[in-house]
Amino acid sequence: MATSRKRTWEQKWAHDSALLPYPREPNETMQERLDLYLRRLAQATLAKDYDPGVLQADAMIVYWMSLKYPLPKEKRVALCKLYYELAVTPGMVFAVVSVSVDRLSTLMRSKNDITIDDIRLPWKPIYTYLKKNTFLNRRQFELNSLPLQFGNLAETCKRFFHPIETDEMLDTFVPGIIGAHLDTILEAQYYMSAFLPLTHPSSWLPMIFKLWEAFNSNVWDARTFQILSQLAELHVDPTVSDPKRVREIPDDVREEGAERVVWEKEPAPKGAWRGIYKDVGIFDDEQWNFMMIKCLATMSIPLADTGSLATGTSTDTQASFEIGRLPPPVWEIHSLARIIVYSMSKDGPVSASSGFSTPQVSTPGPAHKTNGLLRDVFKPPQPVKLKTYLAGCKALDSFARLIVSTESFFHPSNSGSWTGNLSALVRHVVNQFSKRWAEEQDPECKTPPHKRLTLDMRRELVVTVKTVVLLAMFSKDPTIFDHVMSTIKCVCSMEPEIMIEPILERAGDALETLTETDRTTAVISALSACGPALVTRSIFPAGAKHLLTILELCVPGIDLNDPTKTQLTTSFLLEVLQHIKIGDLTVPEVPLENGVGERDEMGNIRSPTMPKVSLEAIADGGDPISPIIEVVGEDEEDKLLRESTSRFSTWLSSFFGRVFLMMDNLPEDPEGASEDPLLETVFAVCNQICTHLSDPLFDFVLHLVFDYVTQNVRPNAAGSINSLIACVANGNPPKTMELFMPHCERVIRNELENGASSIRSTQWGNLRSSDATFHWNVGLLRGLMDGNGRSLLPYKDQLFSLLRLLRDKTFSKHGYTWTGELLSDLLLALSHTYPQNTWFVNRDTWESAEFKLNHHRYWGKNYAPEDVTVEWHVPNQEEVDFCLQILRELVEPTLILLKKLFEEGVVRDAIWRNDVCRLLCFVRNGFTGIQTLWKEIVSEEETNAVSADGDVLDEIPEFITHGSPIESGFPLEDPKDPRYQFIAQLKENFGTFLHTASLSLREHDDENAVDPVQMIVLAIATYFLEYGEAAEDYKTVQEKYMNEKRIARLIPVQKLWPRMVWVRRARLLHAGRLRWNSLERRQGKLERNLVMDVLEWGLWSFPSIRASAQNTLSMICVGFDGIRNRCFPTLYQALQPGVDPDRMKGALYTLNMPNFARYACSEPQKTPEFVQALFACQHQEKPSIQNCVAALADNAVNTVTEPNNLIYLLDTFKVDEAAKRLLSIVTPEAGCDALIKKCLDNRVKRMQKIEKCLDSTVDILLRVATSPSTHWKYSIMAIRFLRTMTRRDEPANALWTEWLFKAVVNPNPKVRYYAQRSIQKTLRFIKFRTFCPTPYDLMISRSHNPYKRVVHPKKTNEYTTEYLNAFKLPIREEDMPYMELQDKATSGWIAWKDEDTRYVMPKATGHISQWEDASRPAVMAVSTAVSDESFWRQYAAYLSEETQSESTSPDAIFCIKSIFQLLGDAPLTAMRPVLVELLAADDMNKQRAAAEFLAGVVTGSKHWSLESQKLLWDWLKIQLPTTFKTIKTDTLGIWCSFITTVATNRDPRRLQPLIDYIIANGLEVDFNNQSSFEVVKKESFVRAIDADLGWRFSAWAGDFFERYWEEVGSQHEEVRTYISEAFTLYVKLKWRPRLSAPTAEAFVRECRDPSPQRDVMGLQIGYKLDNLLKLIQKLPMWREERLHGAMAPYSTYDKVAGTIVRFLFGMLHDINAAMAFQYILPMIPELFRMLIMEDSVDLAARAAMLLIRMNGVPMPRSTLSTILDTLFDVIRTSTSWKVRLYAIPGLQVLYFRQLPSLSDETVEDILAVLEESLMDEVVEVRQAASDTLSGILRCSSRQSVISFKDRFVIRADATPIPARSDPGFAAAVRTVHSAILGISALLGAYPYTVPSWCPDLMIFLEKHAYDPIPISTTVTETARTFRKTHIDTWREDQDKFNEDQLSALSTLITGSSYYA
Repeated sequence: MATSRKRTWEQKWAHDSALLPYPREPNETMQERLDLYLRRLAQATLAKDYDPGVLQADAMIVYWMSLKYPLPKEKRVALCKLYYELAVTPGMVFAVVSVSVDRLSTLMRSKNDITIDDIRLPWKPIYTYLKKNTFLNRRQFELNSLPLQFGNLAETCKRFFHPIETDEMLDTFVPGIIGAHLDTILEAQYYMSAFLPLTHPSSWLPMIFKLWEAFNSNVWDARTFQILSQLAELHVDPTVSDPKRVREIPDDVREEGAERVVWEKEPAPKGAWRGIYKDVGIFDDEQWNFMMIKCLATMSIPLADTGSLATGTSTDTQASFEIGRLPPPVWEIHSLARIIVYSMSKDGPVSASSGFSTPQVSTPGPAHKTNGLLRDVFKPPQPVKLKTYLAGCKALDSFARLIVSTESFFHPSNSGSWTGNLSALVRHVVNQFSKRWAEEQDPECKTPPHKRLTLDMRRELVVTVKTVVLLAMFSKDPTIFDHVMSTIKCVCSMEPEIMIEPILERAGDALETLTETDRTTAVISALSACGPALVTRSIFPAGAKHLLTILELCVPGIDLNDPTKTQLTTSFLLEVLQHIKIGDLTVPEVPLENGVGERDEMGNIRSPTMPKVSLEAIADGGDPISPIIEVVGEDEEDKLLRESTSRFSTWLSSFFGRVFLMMDNLPEDPEGASEDPLLETVFAVCNQICTHLSDPLFDFVLHLVFDYVTQNVRPNAAGSINSLIACVANGNPPKTMELFMPHCERVIRNELENGASSIRSTQWGNLRSSDATFHWNVGLLRGLMDGNGRSLLPYKDQLFSLLRLLRDKTFSKHGYTWTGELLSDLLLALSHTYPQNTWFVNRDTWESAEFKLNHHRYWGKNYAPEDVTVEWHVPNQEEVDFCLQILRELVEPTLILLKKLFEEGVVRDAIWRNDVCRLLCFVRNGFTGIQTLWKEIVSEEETNAVSADGDVLDEIPEFITHGSPIESGFPLEDPKDPRYQFIAQLKENFGTFLHTASLSLREHDDENAVDPVQMIVLAIATYFLEYGEAAEDYKTVQEKYMNEKRIARLIPVQKLWPRMVWVRRARLLHAGRLRWNSLERRQGKLERNLVMDVLEWGLWSFPSIRASAQNTLSMICVGFDGIRNRCFPTLYQALQPGVDPDRMKGALYTLNMPNFARYACSEPQKTPEFVQALFACQHQEKPSIQNCVAALADNAVNTVTEPNNLIYLLDTFKVDEAAKRLLSIVTPEAGCDALIKKCLDNRVKRMQKIEKCLDSTVDILLRVATSPSTHWKYSIMAIRFLRTMTRRDEPANALWTEWLFKAVVNPNPKVRYYAQRSIQKTLRFIKFRTFCPTPYDLMISRSHNPYKRVVHPKKTNEYTTEYLNAFKLPIREEDMPYMELQDKATSGWIAWKDEDTRYVMPKATGHISQWEDASRPAVMAVSTAVSDESFWRQYAAYLSEETQSESTSPDAIFCIKSIFQLLGDAPLTAMRPVLVELLAADDMNKQRAAAEFLAGVVTGSKHWSLESQKLLWDWLKIQLPTTFKTIKTDTLGIWCSFITTVATNRDPRRLQPLIDYIIANGLEVDFNNQSSFEVVKKESFVRAIDADLGWRFSAWAGDFFERYWEEVGSQHEEVRTYISEAFTLYVKLKWRPRLSAPTAEAFVRECRDPSPQRDVMGLQIGYKLDNLLKLIQKLPMWREERLHGAMAPYSTYDKVAGTIVRFLFGMLHDINAAMAFQYILPMIPELFRMLIMEDSVDLAARAAMLLIRMNGVPMPRSTLSTILDTLFDVIRTSTSWKVRLYAIPGLQVLYFRQLPSLSDETVEDILAVLEESLMDEVVEVRQAASDTLSGILRCSSRQSVISFKDRFVIRADATPIPARSDPGFAAAVRTVHSAILGISALLGAYPYTVPSWCPDLMIFLEKHAYDPIPISTTVTETARTFRKTHIDTWREDQDKFNEDQLSALSTLITGSSYYA
């Protein structure tokens, strides 16, 4: 019986504790520590000490959580609430928001630890932020990741939004959709996906589908798939959607006084709630079919037509870049897989099991109508059969149809990007199926039994994907290959008997021949994927017997010359060898006694029981191995496996021989860098082998390796041999030491005595041949150190003596370096705590007699956490003493020798340099090896002293939290222990020496110092970093653990794992505790001196030393507090004049490291001195240094943030309430209120300091920017800094503002660029500071414009009509006081919001407002600058520079707009003369400057007084027509962009004169003017406003449509193109949903109406469709009148038809593509006629593309039927064979793209038409019908295929071919040819399989091989195609043919038979 997979926290705690070798602190103790951190978090929040207070507490909480202690639910809930309120509080510090979002993601990840019953969260704060900040204001440039952060926050918190808020959400989101604007559509959809609670979707799910049918967008598709996949997975549990839950969940997040928006709902059904199940999962049949069509479109499969792909990508180009700032949707392939799998259930009649590799899905055969066909004679009509489904599952059946219909696209010869999509879909479907299967084995699973997956479904799924997986596995594309391998791994665990055998067959062929590298690597990877299932006999009993054969075939895969093949081979070996013991079962390891085992009749050992591993057990958390009853044939498999294990010794000999050969052939490279990754993987396999060897085979391998290493010396492998020996040492350390140690000692001593390593060197170089034997054996000795530390103790005297000898006798770089590494490895083996063995079973099992006799029964064993035992090496007393002996007697004396080398008077020559390097290398490695021998105790006083000078500035000590030491296995922990004191003193002496040596080397700077300095830097890194577990080391351990889980994972929700995974987890837990103890490190005077030494070396003149020291310093900064602050003065000093350039460069590189620059720029108190030093670098002219300065400045600017202290002025009562709630549930602390008060006072003082520093920074930057001596590059840097630091919470700086207006006319374009942007930001903040009355308003940029009004639209259709018509009406003077203008359309297309923003007309005279007093000086500075005409002349001159840009510059426009918005019309007096001159100029660049000036003025005049606006427009009424008349081709784009700019987000009535002028000219234009440019010019202006006004232009759209319709046949091609685009746009603008009332409630309600006649989205009402129908009636007449030949394109027919085709083609690529069909349908017959117009190639091509491209848009069922009827009529009745030839492939495309929507009756009709077409008089038509029939039959049922086969055979046999002279000859040939083509179609329908009826057809075809052409050619081509498609699987396929059938096939292919 399966048990629950869920473990309680007590169980998790106990299991994790059992994995460690020492006791963990009690949970109560660690909860007290957590309470401290939670208190500090809450207290800092209440004191508004967000940075650093909150961040410091959060960091410690993260560290605490990494220790894997349980977090009680009450604390989790309170913590989540606090983090949420911190994240959504406006103006919160960015870092706090970021960590809050991350922490919520972690805390809320588990659906079991926290639910909506525990916490409810409000959704509006997140929505308000996203709505306000997703789309940028046109004067906003500061991008940040906050929209992305808030989007992720919404996804995280969505399941905690109360479902009762759904109606309110919809009432907020739905009105925002405006059909003509893609941004609004995608934005609203994102809100729905991110916020709508998923638990009760019944009311709004139909709305999602209605919108989906209406909108054509790939982004919309992907996010909709995401929503639906979440729903499908969630609602397999019916209780989730129970209406009672809405009432049961407490409603406690409603704001006080607010009322819930609750709509009327449909009454819930009576009785027990049964969920929201429908026809297919939670979807009805129509919805499911629509999704499957979209699924096919998502695959992006290009058919032969090359043009029927989905058109949504074209539509998405209309979206703005801001949409990309939101979280992207989940990959649609993954979402589709979830939908398919979680919609599976037994929901239909079961079809017969297919039994084929590719299943036979249930598409019916042709109906038996009276069509005069031969089939009606041979098969009488039958009653309609019940439609059946694969395994009784509609979703599985749909998936199978999709795979069958796309099968050929998996083949490598037909692969492309679409194959990646298809293979990804297969992969994710299989993985999701495996996941759901495992979930449903849980007894607590809430999916109803009748809705669960079945064994039949599992089998049919595997059968469905088998063929395509076997095809795609040979793909050369790495992405496809990865998908396929993942699929194989999962499928082999589900149904191994179906999948593994074919893979083994292919593996045998590929590995035996090795002729095709791609096939070899593919099958090796496939073997690796199915490895776990292969070796676990209980999963696949027949697989293990093949293991030895496969292993033997894989030996050649170890090939140094083929790294890829070697990597894949080693991956396979690692996959299988980690699950087995390598032992010969035919020779027992233990005597047979006590009934442990018995001999069978063949003399083999037999176990009385046979354990079985099941996937269900792995998922359930139960015992993975349990006795089962033996099945028939299992004894034989057992016997074969036992016998095969006798070949292990032979394989081991071959494998290690291959390894030896590889080592022999390594290149002569001392580093071996290029081969290192390859060697690592090979040695990993060797290690796995040696670990799992039986004792006899270990002895065999041991002596095999020993013989090799003692009989050979390979200098090229000397650096790698230690890894090989380490593998053997890990297998059995005592045996390895016993055999190798005497040999190594003897040879090393002998070599040293004979002068090995006696030649001094300090640089890497080629190994000397005379030292080869020595290096080889040192490598052997190093490898021995990887064994267990205990095994080294018997040899400690020899090791000690050898170390002394090696220290004294090795003088070469290789020699002393490897000696140091030997010392380090030895000390680590003795002193480190590490897992001892990595067997796949526990020690008690491994050593049991039962296991030794029958270990194959345990292959692939997985463990539950409570069953695994991890053995650790924990240093004992003897090991510690040996370490101390080495330190005392070797390391310490060596350190003394080093000190003597730095005494005065010592000659510093090459010998001295060598002695320093080799001795220091020895000492350094000595300390590297004891990183966990002793525990560094740091007192509280020391910790506080460090914190006082740390990186956290001006924080009270209580709020700088620390981590108290915890148990982590240090052998020496007592500071009073003499051994502890000795090590502490030794390390201090080591550090003192390093400091002294550094000082000495800096004083004696010569060539002999470089190598010693390098060693000094490395030694200092060791001093600081080699302790406990550094952060990077912890990440490495974590990555190894995750990688091990990834490799071992069989199912997504796996709970049972191989023992190695648990060993890795134990290591991770231990590493986490070591990391905790590494957080607090001692920093005394010595440590400070050493840091300064490293800093000085980072400024040295040698680049290699600088780089090494800088990296070391960066790593030290991560683990030690306050380092950066101590380094800054020295670094800044190095930037002063007179400093050596190399030292300056070193300082710049150091500052540019993230740890320095980011800190200096993010900490305001450090910024002034950083900026001062940076901008003082102008004195150095070297280009390399200035490049460094530029890089540093660029990084610094990107780090600096806009200062903003408004958060401290806001009322944060919600955050405070959450903090108080958290305080109330943790352990109370005395003096809590006083501590909060202390922190608050300190924060106020700190903020005062920060403000002074910010002022200082600005002053420095201003001095630099305004100084005449500042280089232009530094001016740009200063502007960038100042622009970023321009803040809204302080008045504008007058000096800065004044200088900006000088910079904006600077000759340097980059200076002007940044100045313009700075002006916009500065003036924008002046506006906000004036119109935002409260700090909260200022924080969220919510200005209270005196002209702004909030209105409540009437929610009626009449109001909407009035609203749209009002834009067209001129404003009367008497209506002005009551006029309300709308600049941004925000609702009304579907529904109206409750409130909308409008603006009243400005005052008659006077400015909008007086700007705030504090900013008056800045305003006066602006006024003074722009009141001078010379300013505008200079500005115009620079804007008129020859850039040849054909559009205006937004920066210039909005800079000018900001000026006129601030000062009103005052600057116009100075500007106008300049503007008039520019307008009168002919030069393109001056015209552009004029347009920019004018656009700035017009957009800035929005709130001028009515009098000022009238004066402006009176002037423009005269000026603009004159200007527009002089526009030329090169300036048209400029003035169109001018119109676009001024019309965007503006009520057209604000631009009434301009709009009236453009409209009038657009309607009155003469379309047949001789100059097409004049037409295009005027209509381009119309296009500029209609696109920007969007649906508000619909008031004019009708007039323009009628005007353009009159000119549909204009004589100008350019004009006709414009008209067709206009038609597309106006249809979209006039498109509106058809609702009873424009409210969200009505829309959602009416979307639930399933009636096809209920056209909610208005897709069935074609705007001006009558015009098109009338025009179509004229086309035949024009066709008769059309000209021919070269004049044909000038015919009325060609011109009109071309315009209409372009119009319809454009519609298919727009948002409203679904509307296009009602326009296309009447045109289809005419489109086919256009196809054959050979004298109008362009029209024919456009018509063909339109017919094809329409298939890329899902069609409504009614439309699909109409199109099919039209196609049928064309195919049956058209007198042109070319039309029929075009129509048949079109039918195939339509069938493929719309396959899921086709009913059985429709498919029958298609088959009937194709069967008729096989009898066509034209051969080409018959061939096309055959090809199309083949594709359709591929998705047909087996019965219909056999029926077709029988009919075709009978037809051919019943039709003898008479003599050629016979009148019936042609008819007979046509009849027989139709039958042969039908047979060809049948064979082509199964390109990669051989159905049972297939072989007989070869004999049938042979009979017709010599019939007249075209019969004979079709027969031959059919046979060759068959051979080509089956060549990959011919080895297995040929067994299905008998001798006669093979002979017939051979005859057909070659003309003669091998068998004849």
